[in-house]
Amino acid sequence: MGDFETLRKKIAAASERIRQDGTRIIAETATEFYKQRFTTKEWEGVPWAVAKNPSSRGSLMVRSGALVSTIRPARVTPSEATIRAGSPRVPYARIHNEGGTIEQKPTPKQQRFFWAKAYAAGETTDGSGLGRWGRAAVAKQLHITIPQRKFIGKSVALNRRIVERLRALVSL
Repeated sequence: MGDFETLRKKIAAASERIRQDGTRIIAETATEFYKQRFTTKEWEGVPWAVAKNPSSRGSLMVRSGALVSTIRPARVTPSEATIRAGSPRVPYARIHNEGGTIEQKPTPKQQRFFWAKAYAAGETTDGSGLGRWGRAAVAKQLHITIPQRKFIGKSVALNRRIVERLRALVSL
């Protein structure tokens, strides 16, 4: 009977450890996993879409580090852990994670950029020979398609990591 009682005590102690530390470990593991997506540039083994116009200033999704720095636990209680990304200063988190189309009026800065590109490409300004950049400069509405570059959400690999860390916590 002593062995059974010892096992029961170990199970009770493990249960208490999971109750106290489980959601904190889940939140830490998930936050770390989501931030790693910016290094591996993939989700569940599927690589992110390559940028149309790669920059010499670094990777498209990591240039300033603003987006990755907003990934954090928003709520951790004994019964739940919620991880969030984005902020009022980083409103583009959702469109990058889910993909989609943005429709907006061109800003003055965008219009100057488009005109500079049009002149550099030799497009005429009389309206007869406007190319891609000139048409963008005079457009009333821009339709910008953002491919999905998922970095946060449900993941089989994340679930495995969480289970491993919880097993290490209780290690019966």
